[in-house]
Formats: sequence, structure tokens, C-alpha cells
Amino acid sequence: MSHKHDSEHKHEEHKAFDLPYGGEFTFGRPGGMELTRHAIELSGLPAGSAVLDFGCGSGGSLVLMRDEFQLQVSGVDADRAAVNACVLRDPSLNVTLTTNNVLDFPSLYFDAILAECSFSLVERGKRAEYLHEFYCILKQNGKLIMSDVFNRGDEDFIHSELEAANFKLKVWEYHTGALKDYHAQLLMDGIDLTGCACNKYDANTGYFMLIAEKQSE
Repeated sequence: MSHKHDSEHKHEEHKAFDLPYGGEFTFGRPGGMELTRHAIELSGLPAGSAVLDFGCGSGGSLVLMRDEFQLQVSGVDADRAAVNACVLRDPSLNVTLTTNNVLDFPSLYFDAILAECSFSLVERGKRAEYLHEFYCILKQNGKLIMSDVFNRGDEDFIHSELEAANFKLKVWEYHTGALKDYHAQLLMDGIDLTGCACNKYDANTGYFMLIAEKQSE
């Protein structure tokens, strides 16, 4: 699940923590904080909205949503090193380790769920199960905000997955340029991509950002 970590953390104001190495979150994600900020702005979430970051990595998006948008944030990740990184970044962050594909939250709890470079790491056979979980813990008209890699040509499949889970697509944007820039920057930085999810894809891989809304059953 945990693909993201702010590879740009060296350039952030909050530098006073050492990140434990572990999981794909170590490598960052395409678009970085600018794409996160863009997605949250487009979602139109009012201050005080409750947001879950699914695959929260080292907590960069949690801090951004809390501090810049005044959102009430929670995070989950399947990688213990990522959860530890969140605690090192800010002990006040509400982050839990998820196990056995369980999201242990009450029904109708969140106004939005953010999933950045994490849903693609869910096994195909589990995707519908997670979308159902998302649906259950979101309030009516709650927002599902995703940015992720995909195989070009799979747009209809992704749209049909959302529709089957009673989500209505509101925004779809291509950000494949951010994926190319991200991959190139990692190579220029001399980073070993052996364990990076972006190294598993080819020239047919694209990158999207979407916002979908929970509909009535």
C-alpha cells in the first residue's frame, strides 16, 4: 500500500527527523505536494472536514492537509516503517498500521479519502473490497481523491470500478508528465530503483488524478 514518501523532504521546512528506510514510500510519488495541493483545492473540502489518507507514507500529505487546509486528518498504512516515519515527523498525527486489509473506522465517518500512489498496489482481487470499505466509511456525497499510475487504455476499467462501487466520477486529469519527470529525477539523483513501484511500469504507463463522489445506493 505505501508507495509514497516525500523524496523532496530535504527541501521542506520540516527537516528535523530521520526517515526509516522501508517500503516503497521511500521513493516519493509523482507530482509531489503540488499535485496533492491541487487535488485538495479541486475537491472543495471546507475547513474541519475529516479526511483519511489511505497509504499515508511518511505523513507529508497529512501535514499539508492539516496545516494549509485546516482539515481533520487521519492516516493508515500497511508499512510499519511508514507509520514510524509519521510519528517521527509529528507525534500528534493520528496514524494507524492497517493489517489484513481492514480499515477499522465507523460508517459514515469521513468527508473524504485521499489515496496517492497506493490503490494501484492493492491486488486486483481486493480492489472492489477496498472500494466498498471506502464507500462505507465515507459520509453521503463524500469525496474519493486518487492519484496513481495506470496502464493507458484502462481508463474505462477504472471508471467502471468506481461506478460499480457507487461512486460518480467528477474530475479526471492526466498527469503523465509528472510521472516522467519523477522517474527522470530519481535516475538523475542516482537512486536505486530496484524496489520502486515506478520501475515496474513501461512506456504504456500513465498517471492520473481523479475525484469521485459517493452516491446513494
